Amino acid sequence: MDKSPLEKSILETDWSRFDGPEEYNPDEVAPALLNLLHLQHEDQADRIQSMVLFAVGNNHRGTYYPVLAVAIDFIIEIERQAANRVGKNSAREILYDLNCFEPDQQGQKVLSQEDHSRLQQKLKPFDNWQ
Repeated sequence: MDKSPLEKSILETDWSRFDGPEEYNPDEVAPALLNLLHLQHEDQADRIQSMVLFAVGNNHRGTYYPVLAVAIDFIIEIERQAANRVGKNSAREILYDLNCFEPDQQGQKVLSQEDHSRLQQKLKPFDNWQ
């Protein structure tokens, strides 16, 4: 089966170029996003949402890692392209949750104010659960 352009782009991104705290594992980002992209069953939604939130941040602390500067575009595109309600709603819920997160500042390079502002602008349409 041929991969979609979105799937290829996720796989080709070098997630290891992003800094993060000890918990950040660049090897978890692509699988989490691909699971979200291919999500079809409601009974898997919570697990996959959590997987994505922990790949790009710390869901328990409500913080995100610098990798979100790139991952956000994939999550938004998955929300737009989702082939079913489960995938669309799961991506939207992740984006809604990320509105409440702050940058993680535990010793790594922190996002610039410009990057943080750009993220906030991209998340703004998802600040209400609709």
